[in-house]
Amino acid sequence: MAFNLKIQGNFFVIYDTVARLDIIRSPKSNTRYLFNDSETPSIYSFYEISKSGSVFSKKSPVFEFTDLIDDRTDLAFTSDAELNEFLSTNIGDFFLGSEIDKESYGDFDIKYALTNILTEFSDVVSLFDKSKPLAKFGRNDNIGTTSATIMTLPAGILNETYVSTNIIDTISSSDAADTQDINVEGHTIDGSGDFTFVEQTATLNGQTKVVLSTPLARINRLTNSNGVNTVGTIYCYEDTPITSGVPTASEKVHCMINSTRNQSQKASTTISKNDYWLVTKLYGDILEKTASYADVVLEIRYKGKVFLNKIEVGTAANGGRIEHFFKPLLVIPPNSDVRLTSTADGAGTTVSGGIQGYLGIIKT
Repeated sequence: MAFNLKIQGNFFVIYDTVARLDIIRSPKSNTRYLFNDSETPSIYSFYEISKSGSVFSKKSPVFEFTDLIDDRTDLAFTSDAELNEFLSTNIGDFFLGSEIDKESYGDFDIKYALTNILTEFSDVVSLFDKSKPLAKFGRNDNIGTTSATIMTLPAGILNETYVSTNIIDTISSSDAADTQDINVEGHTIDGSGDFTFVEQTATLNGQTKVVLSTPLARINRLTNSNGVNTVGTIYCYEDTPITSGVPTASEKVHCMINSTRNQSQKASTTISKNDYWLVTKLYGDILEKTASYADVVLEIRYKGKVFLNKIEVGTAANGGRIEHFFKPLLVIPPNSDVRLTSTADGAGTTVSGGIQGYLGIIKT
């Protein structure tokens, strides 16, 4: 069986010479070629993309060919290099299957971010191998004139106390009726300061301590994974004495679910050793009707460093949501801690905020 590759106007066509039909017929700008020079004989792989709004995705499965013929000469392509030259000459470099072009699907901002990662960190990153957007959002009802993280924390605690070992190991509720399964997302840390993402389930036992199956150094999110609402406030913390399910050492609490909320509200996260976060947007709101003002700050702590302010936006109760779109995208490298903090013009201000973007994994 043989397949002819030809260009017909603005269309890319691969024609089955035996079945006498087009296997692929798509606009040139919608077709991508995948490199695969590790196989013998060479495998030539193609797929089509589609676009919905600003989102690109694979429209078709990947088609693979081992006997691909140049329709102009009736001679078979003998290598990736030969096919690349043909594609580059007749269609353009964007068509070729470089890792960055495949991942960006023609989106300039993503392509620029992936190129920046390759240039600065020497990492090739795949968004589609990861296939996981990340949105982190939080709320703090007690923002005042001193900077505090936009997350639910015990009274009097402004910011989470970060730890450098896997000592976050306990969860409990303030209400004896809570026996739900809680999905716990977080990270372990190793001796080199590298983070590994871990997801586990802990079954609450009311106000009694429950030990996590894997102790953690970071807690990113808690979620009620049952069909019954939580009744009390859920605490995840370093082992410490408790009173009616509530830790007595508030600084040892790392994540909470407020009563009946069913999930944590924590505009803070950590990026694992294998991932990059391409941040597209942040936002901030004041959730009350009084004439309050607040600043929302995105802070990043790179591995082994201190928190740095990356951008600061202002919001007002009568001014609506403040949004900032990153152009170029903000690249956050592996092993980074990220949080939104806020200050207000007065005590007891309720501020919410969030960060969103694409996670990408380092290709090995």
